[in-house]
Amino acid sequence: MIPYFEINLLKILFAVLILFYASILDWKYREIDDRSWISMVGLGIIFTGYDYIRFNQFFIIKIFAISFLISLVLAFALYYTGLMGGGDGKILMGIGAMFPFYPYTDVFTILPLFVLSVFANAIFLSAAMPVIFFISNLRRLKEIGSLKEFFIMFLGYKKKAASINDYEVIIGDGRDFKIFLNAKDIELGKKGDCDKEVWVTPALPFVIPIMIGFLISIVYGDILSYLVWRLF
Repeated sequence: MIPYFEINLLKILFAVLILFYASILDWKYREIDDRSWISMVGLGIIFTGYDYIRFNQFFIIKIFAISFLISLVLAFALYYTGLMGGGDGKILMGIGAMFPFYPYTDVFTILPLFVLSVFANAIFLSAAMPVIFFISNLRRLKEIGSLKEFFIMFLGYKKKAASINDYEVIIGDGRDFKIFLNAKDIELGKKGDCDKEVWVTPALPFVIPIMIGFLISIVYGDILSYLVWRLF
């Protein structure tokens, strides 16, 4: 029998390679292929089956089912509310299948499932983007003409309407602003019909913070749990 510690290392290695591959696709095309998440789910079934044969404990199957179903519900809820793309949710499903248990128990978390820890870290990392946008837009502060445009500074940046990239969407033209966007309804890459500057926001490659959040969850735990512990 392969030592349990080495099995965990093997699972982590497979997961990092798949997440790295999916992150490259998400960065280049803002979408991933189905091979990424399907391979993670398949590996999760194989590793869970191996653990069941080795320990002969039915609760292993039970926890696998709970982890996968919760990640499935989370993915569907985020997708149908327009808060996240379908590919991002599928990657979370893959993580839920591969890691029904925490790989290591000496991490800082109050969350019951590893996939929730990864998701919490990914959300926390993504929350830094509005701050980055705002700092980069400070040079335009004198140009801001309304409260809505001030809030837009946290959501994107200005560029020529005719030079919008495939992964960007217009959120303001100086008169009308779209502060709340639904991921299912936006039209990426739709260019303006003139050379005036418009406010745009990029479709963020969420698989990248998922991958970084995955690594943080393995080594440390989740940032959210640490903040809750420090505050309360």
